[in-house]
Amino acid sequence: MTSILLMVLIAEAASNGMVAQYESVGEGMVLVGTLFFWSVCNDRLAYFFPFTRPLLSPDRICLVRNGVMQRRSMRREYITEPELMSELRLQGINDLSEVRRAYIEENGAISVLRYRDKTTGKS
Repeated sequence: MTSILLMVLIAEAASNGMVAQYESVGEGMVLVGTLFFWSVCNDRLAYFFPFTRPLLSPDRICLVRNGVMQRRSMRREYITEPELMSELRLQGINDLSEVRRAYIEENGAISVLRYRDKTTGKS
């Protein structure tokens, strides 16, 4: 999500620099460089100092636990039941009872952990 926001900010800064909103194109380039620099710094800081991760990047959020939709988490992320079921069907799941856990990850993708199949031992 932050990468999309960064791209929008950079595009806005670059377009303002090109249409003479600034005194020179260089001013726009300085702003673009600053945005890029802070993005890289935040990524490096979170990588090398794990205790900063909760402050700098979002955590995954549980949407389904033991086959039961977590309505509060879904409401917080503005995910409707049809949207969640659509994402689960894309991953080959037709029934919530097949899902042990489903999370919305920091990049917006939904990851699913299934129950193990008792007959074959596969998940």
